[in-house]
Amino acid sequence: MIYTLTSDIFDIFTMNIFFNTIFQKRNKNIPYPIFISFFVLYEFIGFITNSYFNLSGSKHLYIVSLVSILTIFLLTFLYNANLKLRLLSAISYHVLGGLSEVVIYIIISYFPKEDRAKILSQNGICLAISQILFFVFIMFAVLFVKRKKSELLTLQYSILILFTPVLTNILILSISNAPKNNIFHKTMNTLAIIGLLAANIVNYFLLDSLLKVKELEITKKQLNDKLEYQTKKYLLLSTTYKNSRKIIHDVKKHYFFIRECLHKQHYSEIDDYINTSIGDMEQTFNRINTGNLVIDSFVSNYMMLAEHNNIVFKTNIKVDLDNIQISDYDFSIILGNLLDNCYNACEKIMPPRKREIDVDIFTTERELVIHLYNTFLPDTIKYDDDELVHGYGTANVFNITHTNRGNYNNFIKENFYHAVVTIPCNIDKYKKI
Repeated sequence: MIYTLTSDIFDIFTMNIFFNTIFQKRNKNIPYPIFISFFVLYEFIGFITNSYFNLSGSKHLYIVSLVSILTIFLLTFLYNANLKLRLLSAISYHVLGGLSEVVIYIIISYFPKEDRAKILSQNGICLAISQILFFVFIMFAVLFVKRKKSELLTLQYSILILFTPVLTNILILSISNAPKNNIFHKTMNTLAIIGLLAANIVNYFLLDSLLKVKELEITKKQLNDKLEYQTKKYLLLSTTYKNSRKIIHDVKKHYFFIRECLHKQHYSEIDDYINTSIGDMEQTFNRINTGNLVIDSFVSNYMMLAEHNNIVFKTNIKVDLDNIQISDYDFSIILGNLLDNCYNACEKIMPPRKREIDVDIFTTERELVIHLYNTFLPDTIKYDDDELVHGYGTANVFNITHTNRGNYNNFIKENFYHAVVTIPCNIDKYKKI
C-alpha cells in the first residue's frame, strides 16, 4: 500500500515537472489544492482503468491508451497554452510512458533466463524500473526544452540530472536479487525503492533551484549594468542641459566685456575673445537643436565624438515635437543604445576603411521613426544574433520598443548595418477613424 502510494506520488511529480517545463505558467485562477487534486484524480482513473477493463489483447491496450491520452489532455487545461501545444504535450507524454515500458522489457530480455524470470515475477521491481526509465525520458525532454530557453544549461548540469535516475535503476536491479526470506527483508527492499524514487525528485528540484539561482544572479547583473548605463545617459542629458544654461548665463558677461573693449577701442581683443567664445560654444552647446532634449543632447554628443575620431557623421532629422509621445526616459534608452552601438562598431574599423554613421529621425502623424545605419567590420557578423554588430544594448532597445507598442528591426544592406525603431503616436486619434 505504501509503495503504491509512493509510486503514484512519483508519477504526479514527474507529470508536474514535464508540464511546468512545457507550459511554464499554470492557470492561477485554480486554487493550488484543487490543482493537485486533478492529478490525484488522474492517478485514480488510471488505477480504475487498469483494474476493471479486463479485456484481452489489443482491445485493452486501445482503451487504456485512449483514456490515458484523454485524461492527460484534460490536465493540460490547468495551464495556459494553445490547443496545438496541449495535444502535442498529451500525446508526447503518453508515448514516452509507453516507450519506457517497451525499452525496459527489451533490456530485461538480455538478462540470463533465471534473473529475467526473477525480475519479471516481481511486479514492484518492474514498475519501479519502468517509472525511473520513464523519468529519464522525461528528463531528456525537459533538457531539450530548457536548452532552447536557457544558455546556462551546461553539459555538467545535464549529466547531474541524468546520473541519479540511471544509478537508481542499477540499484533497483541489484535489489531484485536481494534475499526476501522474511518480512524484514521485504520491508527494507520496499523502503529502499521508495527512498530511491524520492531521491530522484529531490535531486531534480535541488539542481533546478541552483539553475534558477544562477539565472537570478545573471539577471541581477544585467539590471545593474542597465541601471549604470542609463545613469550615464541621464548624466549626459543633465550635463548638456547645464552647459546650455551656463552659456546663456555667460552671454551677459560677454556683452559687458565687448562693450568695455569698444569704449577703450581694443578691437583686436574683441576678435580674439569672440574666437575663443565660439570655440567654447562649439564644445558645450548642442549642434542639433530640434527642441527635444533627448535628440539634441545625444546626437550632438555623438557627433562630436565621431568628429574627434574621424568618423563621418551624417544627420537627417525632421520632427514634430507633438508626435514624439514616448517618455524621455525610454527615448534616451533607445536612442542612446543605438548611437552607442553605431559608434562602437565604427570605432573597431581601422582607417583607411570607411567609417560612417547616419542618423535619420523623423515623425509622421502616426509614428516616430528612428533609423540609424553604420559601416561595420564583416567579421563581427559571426557573433550571436543578440551581439550582431550591435551588442549589449540591443535587448534593451527591443524590450523598451515593445513596451511602447512599437517595432524594432535590423538588417544589413550595401555594407551598412541598419537599425530601425518605430514608435506609434496619436493612437487614440486614429483608433476612432
